[in-house]
Parts: sequence; C-alpha cells; structure tokens
Amino acid sequence: MNRTYRAILRWSFIGAFLLAAPIVILTTAGYRFNPAKASLERTGVVIVDSDPSGAAVYLNDRPIKPLTPTKAVRVFPGSYRLRLEKAGYRPWERDITVESGQSTFVSAPALFSDSLPEFERALST
Repeated sequence: MNRTYRAILRWSFIGAFLLAAPIVILTTAGYRFNPAKASLERTGVVIVDSDPSGAAVYLNDRPIKPLTPTKAVRVFPGSYRLRLEKAGYRPWERDITVESGQSTFVSAPALFSDSLPEFERALST
C-alpha cells in the first residue's frame, strides 16, 4: 500500500468520524430533526400504564406499539391527544403536554367495561 493511498484512507476515516460523532452524540442526548420546524429539537418521553393492561395506545390517532404498559420515546414537544382502547372496554382519552427533555407519566387510567354487570342486567329486564 503506497503512502498516498494510506493518507487518503486515514483522512477519509477522520472525516467520517467527525461527521458521525456529533450525530451519535445528539441522538443519544435525545435530539431529533423536526421537519415541521426544520430544526433540531430535544424530544420527550411518554410512559403509559393502564388498568387493565394490554390497551392499545394512540397519540394524535397514530398507534404506539406495544400495548400498555408502554413507553413512547422521541416524541417532539407539544400537545397531544392520548387515547387508550381495549376490546370490551370504553375508550379513554386525555390531552397531554410533552415537554422537551422530560418524561410524561400517564399512570393507571381505569378503563371501564363496555357491558353492564350481571346484577344490573337482571334488574333492567
């Protein structure tokens, strides 16, 4: 391997490192590019739990996976409509605000059954 080739290879690796290092550092610090604002923004985290667990989670009508309990990471700061849905239960909705660099906890919202209890069914007939 000649000297010129090694110098080109060395400077290529240095250049790649200098480009990749800030991207890795900013990503691990919670920053993402927000196309709506065309700028870097520090994201937040939404942590959701429900009673009973296993409910589907939606932020502004977009599904978040997996089912509760779950954590949505890299959420841009702002207001969101949070909705939980589970078969056999009434949907639960709430407006939440996600702060930059903060965790938003939504813990133990109770989902109510969609059907009447047995003793009320007997009284209503």
